[in-house]
Amino acid sequence: ERLKDIVNATRYSKTGYFWINDLDAVVLIHPINPKLNNKDMHEYKDPNGKQIFKEFADIAKKDKEGFIDYVWPKPGFDKPQLKVSFVKLFAPYNWVIGTGEYVENATAKIQAEALKTISDMRYANNDYFWINDSTPKMIMHPVSKHLDGKDLSANVDAKGKKLFVEMAKISNENKAGGLVKYWWDKPEKKNDPKEKFSYVQKFEPWDWIIGTGAYVDDIKNEVALMEKNINEEISKIVISI
Repeated sequence: ERLKDIVNATRYSKTGYFWINDLDAVVLIHPINPKLNNKDMHEYKDPNGKQIFKEFADIAKKDKEGFIDYVWPKPGFDKPQLKVSFVKLFAPYNWVIGTGEYVENATAKIQAEALKTISDMRYANNDYFWINDSTPKMIMHPVSKHLDGKDLSANVDAKGKKLFVEMAKISNENKAGGLVKYWWDKPEKKNDPKEKFSYVQKFEPWDWIIGTGAYVDDIKNEVALMEKNINEEISKIVISI
């Protein structure tokens, strides 16, 4: 009874809690829906027909622990929402202890972490990544932050190209993504757009189109430097011979 009280009172994060059912799918403790306590839930089915408490018990019997996805009522929503729970067998009492999270909540947390990570990423000469969606709307731009959240369907470059519309079109038509050529201001110099190539590819589950690019003049400078170095090396070899 003391252990039940501890589990019943335990909370984590903003909405996290634990429940206990036994291996016959009888609920012993459910802190959010106490009316379920001591109720046989073996035949209970979610709106999709899944016997969730039976599955909690079955996975505990078979694998000792595991994940189950199902739909469950969520405060503030008219319809049950998709949820994933983790259950683990407490063998001394044949208890199945479980906890879960609504997929929407978990996805939002993961997306926030991903946005932070991608916005901080840099490579080469301080090059960066941005994210827009298919509408197209800017999800995150680490340099031009004033674009975040804005509708980009009418956004055009210095030559009148609807660059973000083209990015959405290319990434939706080809899973491997593709290149888009347009004109864009360099971070260190505003109102002086330069020609740029960007590669975009879609992350389908979130409708995120992730892009990165390079300015044509930077590429030409790199190529010129490479040619200069190669010519110098050839000259040294010729003189040596």
